[in-house]
Amino acid sequence: MPTPHHHPASAPSVSHRIALRLQAGVDVDLLAAQLRELCTTEPGPRGQAHALGGRRQTAVALSVVETCGRSRAARERDALRLLELESRDAGDLQRSDSSREPLRATLVSVDTFDHLLLLDAPLARGRALLEAITTGLGLLYPVAALASV
Repeated sequence: MPTPHHHPASAPSVSHRIALRLQAGVDVDLLAAQLRELCTTEPGPRGQAHALGGRRQTAVALSVVETCGRSRAARERDALRLLELESRDAGDLQRSDSSREPLRATLVSVDTFDHLLLLDAPLARGRALLEAITTGLGLLYPVAALASV
């Protein structure tokens, strides 16, 4: 009998994921604060963001990985491979308290002005949350969506 935290590879996805390319210098602490702020808002009917239930404290799990050495092309391949492995992770946000940690993010730095960001949000608000975050980050950074994963 599997343990409560065991999720077989064939289990259906319980989150939405998207990978973005941020083409600018990124301050990791500022990015984490921006992600926390974006997690406390939802897009309104005309695209304007509005606060969700006041100013609650929201935790965002942000992992940072820097590729180094070798050629730019090799760092790019390494970054894309890492995002692919992260997106295949059988883990899900149900393992944590998703009301306190509604988003997991992995930032992979290819170079000073080129970063890949994988966002993983629970199904309950996942699609709307990722759309709001993508829109919000697009106001702050040059952003290109790599793929929904």
